Amino acid sequence: LGSLTEAVGVWYNVTKDKSCYDVSSAPAAPPAAALVSTGAGECPSCPVCPDCPPCPVSTCEGVNKCSYNQSISLTFAWDGVVCNDELLLYNNAVQGAGRDMFWPPTYRRGVTVEDVVGPHHTQSGCAASHNAQGLFGAPTVTNPWSDWITKFYGGSDLSSVSNIVWSNGLLDPWSGAGVYPDGGGIDGPAVQNISADGSQVALLLDMGGHHLDLFFATDQDPPCAVEARAIEEKMIEQWCLEKHTDSLLV
Repeated sequence: LGSLTEAVGVWYNVTKDKSCYDVSSAPAAPPAAALVSTGAGECPSCPVCPDCPPCPVSTCEGVNKCSYNQSISLTFAWDGVVCNDELLLYNNAVQGAGRDMFWPPTYRRGVTVEDVVGPHHTQSGCAASHNAQGLFGAPTVTNPWSDWITKFYGGSDLSSVSNIVWSNGLLDPWSGAGVYPDGGGIDGPAVQNISADGSQVALLLDMGGHHLDLFFATDQDPPCAVEARAIEEKMIEQWCLEKHTDSLLV
């Protein structure tokens, strides 16, 4: 319970001057100013991709004039991004089925990703709920598996890209879904080579949170953050040198 209290305090007691805090009394979102559009434009569409599954966002209703006068929720902007960009997250859908602090369980033990996400086909999108609020142009259908995005951008196939450092702070729950080489992962070494040419590596920060290495350096930084930044700086310098050398040879 002490650890849980400290975790909740990251949000509710960031000033560290509270001895007790009511997590049910979150600040109310401010009222919305009228959000009005001209109604101009066309429905969005995906880039051409002959072999891709149907493009979810290419299916939307006619762009009407938006008029939103309701109160803005704390997740207003995020919900819009998730809807329009097919950024469908299931990281907290399964709770209480393993070694976590949630109860009661939302799924049985042994649940699979397929059980949670469902079949590979389009489903009703967020247009209906958005239209009811006076926000138009949202997709009428969505694909929970983001099949079109995976096909168009290659999914986990990184063979056609280079010059990337995939840093993962192991105190960040997202690190479990990080980018690692085959056979690598959160239990591997601090530096894991991903590409044959060495231009892509995965870094593990054992005492790092979410993108700690991108924060400004402080005296309180753990050694892993200092080491990660040094590696990143060295690799970026190498990439710039290679680019400069290539330009001289043209």
